[in-house]
Amino acid sequence: MLGGAGLAHREIRIDDDAYGRSVAAELARAGYGGDRLVVMALRRPADRAAAPGVAEEVDLPTLRPALDVVLRREPWATTEEIVRTLAEFRGELQRHAGARFFCARVGGEIVGMCELYARGSIAQIEDVNTLEEFRGRGLARAVVGRAADEARANGADLVFLHALDDDWPKELYVRLGFDPIGHVWSFVRPSSPTRKSPA
Repeated sequence: MLGGAGLAHREIRIDDDAYGRSVAAELARAGYGGDRLVVMALRRPADRAAAPGVAEEVDLPTLRPALDVVLRREPWATTEEIVRTLAEFRGELQRHAGARFFCARVGGEIVGMCELYARGSIAQIEDVNTLEEFRGRGLARAVVGRAADEARANGADLVFLHALDDDWPKELYVRLGFDPIGHVWSFVRPSSPTRKSPA
């Protein structure tokens, strides 16, 4: 059905770590790249506070220009249509899943961001991004901390996020008070690459 609609991209999520490991090789033969994600829950205070006033909550139209830049830098952002579709999908997430958006600015320009999703006592922080040229300034610390504070203030007693198990951001999240509590797998088979969208 999806293929008939011209949608070649596929993702399979597996919440059982052992099962994900067991099918990784077979899915790789079928063209899927696999990422093991560590699930991390906020259980401790951060090692240090973020600088005050760095992070703010914004609406999607305000975030949109910076979000477009982030999306264009992804390797799978091969066309402007992909960038537009994924950016506009945030509006659907806002309307139907209550997405909230937090950002940090440098010189008035948004250069770091994350999303927050909450339902009842559970909240997830998602899509933490800082433009590479602005990393190392505490911006991710600020936006994640602000999102976590908002989640807690609104009644969440479980605040969690996912991080690539083999990448450096998970070490930042440990410093922010997140502890590993499990693993999930994401297997992606991208559509055939086409011309890359300009950054």
